[in-house]
Amino acid sequence: MNTAGSTKNNSQPTSRKDKNRNPYEQFATSDLILRDQLAIDRTILANERTFLAYCRTALALMITGAGVMKFFESGLWQIAGWVLIGVGVIVAGIGVWRTSAMAKNIASAGKGMKNP
Repeated sequence: MNTAGSTKNNSQPTSRKDKNRNPYEQFATSDLILRDQLAIDRTILANERTFLAYCRTALALMITGAGVMKFFESGLWQIAGWVLIGVGVIVAGIGVWRTSAMAKNIASAGKGMKNP
């Protein structure tokens, strides 16, 4: 039986704030060893590859939209072309947003690291 002064049960779902926190906060930066520093470097490179994949996808969508508009003169195809261009711009924006958010998380993990 729960009383008013009892503590929270650990089986309850985590809040939205807990899900969005930096996953690297659990590590003390002074405790990072070379293996951890190299893992952070790999994470930085993976973040850059992910950004380039977003750019490639966005560019492909925009070029496809422009091609559809150029080769088909019908009104429906023109609308489809503009929609593809718009989706490409949205994908590019999402890529920039996600890359910058992850870069901030990675940078916070690397604070205070000693360079070898």
